[in-house]
Amino acid sequence: MQQEIHVDPCGANIRVDRGGANAMTENADKHWDVIVVGAGTAGMPTAIFAAQRGAKVLLVEQDTKVGGTLWFSGGQMAAGSTRLHKERGIDDTPQEFLDDMRRICHNTFNEPIMRLDAENAGDTIDWLLDLDYNVDPECPGVLMVHEPYFTKRSFWSPEEGKALINCIEPALMAEVEKGGVDLRLGTECAELLCNSSGAVTGIRTKSQDGAEEDHSSDNVVVTSGGYAANQEMFKKYSPNAHHYSSTNPKSQGKGLKLMEAVGAKVEGGENVLPSYGCVLDDPNDPMCKTYIGGEGNALSNYVWLDTSPQSRQPWEISINIKGERFLREDTPSVDVRELALENQPEWRHFLVFDEGVRQNAPKITAFWTDEEFKAALGTHPSFLKADSLEGLAAQMNIDTETFLATVERYNGFVRDGKDPDFGRECLPKQIMKPPYYAIHCVGMSVMSPAGVVTDEAFNVVGADGKTIPNLYAAGEVLGFGRLNGPAFIPGGSVTPALTFGRMLGQTLLQWRRNEEAQSAAE
Repeated sequence: MQQEIHVDPCGANIRVDRGGANAMTENADKHWDVIVVGAGTAGMPTAIFAAQRGAKVLLVEQDTKVGGTLWFSGGQMAAGSTRLHKERGIDDTPQEFLDDMRRICHNTFNEPIMRLDAENAGDTIDWLLDLDYNVDPECPGVLMVHEPYFTKRSFWSPEEGKALINCIEPALMAEVEKGGVDLRLGTECAELLCNSSGAVTGIRTKSQDGAEEDHSSDNVVVTSGGYAANQEMFKKYSPNAHHYSSTNPKSQGKGLKLMEAVGAKVEGGENVLPSYGCVLDDPNDPMCKTYIGGEGNALSNYVWLDTSPQSRQPWEISINIKGERFLREDTPSVDVRELALENQPEWRHFLVFDEGVRQNAPKITAFWTDEEFKAALGTHPSFLKADSLEGLAAQMNIDTETFLATVERYNGFVRDGKDPDFGRECLPKQIMKPPYYAIHCVGMSVMSPAGVVTDEAFNVVGADGKTIPNLYAAGEVLGFGRLNGPAFIPGGSVTPALTFGRMLGQTLLQWRRNEEAQSAAE
């Protein structure tokens, strides 16, 4: 066991515990002003801001490090009206931000909750900048990963999600050093404790060696992430969706289960939309690492396929498992591509091309060299290669006759300079020079669609429609689909998690000592 012991100015020992049986703040009744379950995207700011207001905070994390899913995230955020907007002369308002989110999701989002994000996200970005967040010099900008905003309001870092950990963790540890936060790593929340009236009164923790402790609080905030790595839960909440995911393997939905056990209402699982152009390390293993934002690539750290015509016009054709084209490959709308994929069997498709395309087309990924890409073709299970179209169809496991007819028809469109089927405008080259290639892609869902219902102060709502006293939630446990609808609002996961955690710690949570201090000040 590793343990760092710090001294509280009031005399209590504050420990950063990494799983020890005897780790416990010297606190007779084990009562806390705030208990936070999960030291990830939402949990860290909740604990930081509550401690800065004078709260005595218990922060428990099942992992042996803080950060949660940020270790696996691209860290994309979105906000308007930040100080960088003002410095660069970009006019934006929270209302314009909200209206643009509404456009992107076709008015299917949770407007009351996402309005809070739009109105407060700018302050969140400014806070991160104060913490020396390593923001990309191009920010704010426009990203084409999903349907883009009309104006520049996306933020990202070359270090991706790790950049957020690098700037927030020191701020958290500063509060630990001051004695405001007792951080318990390697510690699981085994149960939410309730009284006879159904109010949450605290939590039961379990350390890695099985030791259990009960802790009480009038503010229990569950920020323990989603269930994107739990196939059983994904199928439970989204039975009609296909599940391909590459995320934090600890995203098993424990927080959602804890809250359901005390009567929380869960909804939003029907709101699933697949990402277009994702490549699995093993196309037959839906939970293996992926070549979009994943790690462990034998040839490089990871690979993202550029399917955006704004940055790279497509030379390949998209083929579904029936052997047919199913969309205009050069449509400028990411949303259109994602919706088209949603209607395809198994959410699978292939990018098909030939040797002539390989030699002449712009690079399909910036993360591999030409030699690395060429080496993957025919050797990696998702990068197929054959000397004939018939052989390629066999490797793709699709109907040969249909596939041959599809390629022949497309080649005719190239020859005639017109695509009457889908209206594709970029028709650079016929597919007719061996060897032939196909990249096996799937529709990825890296986040959890369903989540607990809350009011606008993030009080968790029960199945009876009433709030569960003392229980709050923020982060992915709110459900990406429940907030965003069946769409990908750029930055619609990381930014709300940070923002709502900050709001809970900064203003929304109240506790006895805090209320007494406010009364004295008045």
